[in-house]
Amino acid sequence: MKNWTMDSVQSQREELAGTIKDAEFDYDYPLDASGNEMNLHPDSELHKFILQEIIDKRATQSNLLAKTAHEDWRKIDNTLTAFLPSDEADALEKSRDPRKPVNVVIPMQYASLDMWLTYLHGVFCQDVIHHYRGRGQRGAKVRAALMERIVHKQSQWFAESLRLQAMWRDAFSYGIGAVAPVWRKHKARRPMHAEVNEVVKELLPPELKRQVDVGDIVRYLEEQTLFEGSELRNIDPYKLLPDPNTSLNDFQRSEFWGYLRRTNVMDLLREEADPESRRFNGKYVRMYSDRNMGKSTFYTDESGRNAVYDTELTTGSAAARYYENAVDELHMFIHIIPKEWGLGEQEYPMKWMFTVAGDKIVTQAEPVDLDHGMWPGVVCGPNTTGHDTLPISHLTVGYPAQQTADWFIRTMVANQRKLQNDMLVVNPHYIEMKDVLTPGPGKIIRTKRTAYGQENIQNYIQQLQVQNTTEGHMANANMFFEFMTRVQGTGDVMQGDLSNMPERPTARGMSIAEAGATSRTQRIAAVISDQSMVPLGYQMAYNTLQFMSEHVEVSVLGRYEEWLRRELGMGHDGGDVDVPPEDLEASFEVEPLNVAQAVPESLETMTEVVKTVLAGEEAQADLMSTLSTTGLFLAWARKAGFEDVHEFVREGGGQNMQPQVMGDEQIQQQAEAGNLVPFDSGAGVGG
Repeated sequence: MKNWTMDSVQSQREELAGTIKDAEFDYDYPLDASGNEMNLHPDSELHKFILQEIIDKRATQSNLLAKTAHEDWRKIDNTLTAFLPSDEADALEKSRDPRKPVNVVIPMQYASLDMWLTYLHGVFCQDVIHHYRGRGQRGAKVRAALMERIVHKQSQWFAESLRLQAMWRDAFSYGIGAVAPVWRKHKARRPMHAEVNEVVKELLPPELKRQVDVGDIVRYLEEQTLFEGSELRNIDPYKLLPDPNTSLNDFQRSEFWGYLRRTNVMDLLREEADPESRRFNGKYVRMYSDRNMGKSTFYTDESGRNAVYDTELTTGSAAARYYENAVDELHMFIHIIPKEWGLGEQEYPMKWMFTVAGDKIVTQAEPVDLDHGMWPGVVCGPNTTGHDTLPISHLTVGYPAQQTADWFIRTMVANQRKLQNDMLVVNPHYIEMKDVLTPGPGKIIRTKRTAYGQENIQNYIQQLQVQNTTEGHMANANMFFEFMTRVQGTGDVMQGDLSNMPERPTARGMSIAEAGATSRTQRIAAVISDQSMVPLGYQMAYNTLQFMSEHVEVSVLGRYEEWLRRELGMGHDGGDVDVPPEDLEASFEVEPLNVAQAVPESLETMTEVVKTVLAGEEAQADLMSTLSTTGLFLAWARKAGFEDVHEFVREGGGQNMQPQVMGDEQIQQQAEAGNLVPFDSGAGVGG
């Protein structure tokens, strides 16, 4: 048995060592648009044609456009890092005295970026990220509300807010950010119990047959889907390949777009073993990988983002990351006419997706069969003109000011070094040079015998006068930093700094200042919503309709809570409802961001609203006839931190006590008829 195993492994190695042309692996290739099996052997004419269309005609042109922006992006990456590798002069200075400051980069760009990310997180990620409303019949409102809860659970399962933060960071740093939603199933092994019968016992291995009898209860582990949903895949802008002829705002109209992802051949083969992945040709990719030929010419790792804790600048460790089994996958989405590509008889454009490994082997080829009808991805570029493919970023606008401010501070530090060090003119005929060349506190400099008796010793050693020409550099740097905050819309109020406000600002003055500071950020948030958040909301909801296979239990707490409880007949006893896939349908719309509400919700504001509602009797009667004061109070309580406030609602929840608004005369008549009694009389209370 051992020799057979070794021989089979040796045979496989010899087959892998052969040429691609002679190698034949037993692959069942997918069907084309007309239902015929495609011949995608790497040596086939169809395979060669697809590679030419993807690599030569599309990826190459897109990469030429992207490379023009990479140099500017690397500069931004440097300004976002407060600590940088020292150059030779700095390294020499640090070796002499490690306490001395060296090349400094003030992270003002980082502070600006952090402010924007904090603001966007507050706007989009406070509670539910994607909001849906029903469209059509009354039942559509229920299904839209349940879809909102389901997508919210998926966001929690797959950490959507983290992926959105990365997309926004890319957008503000480089001008463009992108994510691609991918349907994922997270599986886990769960303990199960079953009774052993005759059939089951016969199927057991011999060693287990002797241990169990018919009628025994056995415990075993079964792999089940723990949760499923849309997981966002962040796309590095350095590896994004957009359509050069389409503006960012028209991304969904692109003829093609793609991105690169580095993986390894073993992961590729594992994925190919899963029938749901619909992968093929992985064994041919391994032949290239074994020869260290699995990389793509379009892949770049020159961003410098790893330079802080990486020694690639001095020891070339980047080569160490260029490990043997690395494989670069190019995912390309293209509008094609199947008849012209030999992929069917259709004469009108269809969306197709191709994956090419190492620029050589096609490992995926299939129509983009998604119900939402969009490219499976969204892009974000809040600073776009509406006509550009790769917009300039917010941080790029402030880059010249950042560079100038850094120069002011660096020259000031260099001048201070000069001031703190002795710069002496010495006549070595009269002065012991060893003493001069060994500086230190409490130092003694000896004179030679030739200087004995001389009165004017300063004629033989004298300190050079050094002037401080950088006294105003810090003020100038601060001026440029203030200029940056104005240009980038990250002023003091937006950053929570009220030190420049009047000593006792009025409420109206504070309101005007806050409105002026947030109006610009509200516009940016609205642009991001239209570009990426709305289409992403549609894609995640339609993916749920198309791919969800398991029941999911969601909470009714939050928006529409009272309405959902009433419609679903839940009362106030529970907070969860089981939703099967068949109960969902595409009768919803994604709610875009309301610009007037593009400010993180304030507990203080909600508190003032609740106080107003409960202030006067007339206001109470009027508002209670139109608003659910219970729902308003519960929303305020959750905002204040009482997440389990629903547990304190009494049985029945007061839902049978509906307030009625009556005039004074009507109340008098009802009271005289005995239909009304004072509330504090105790009638009808407690039995």
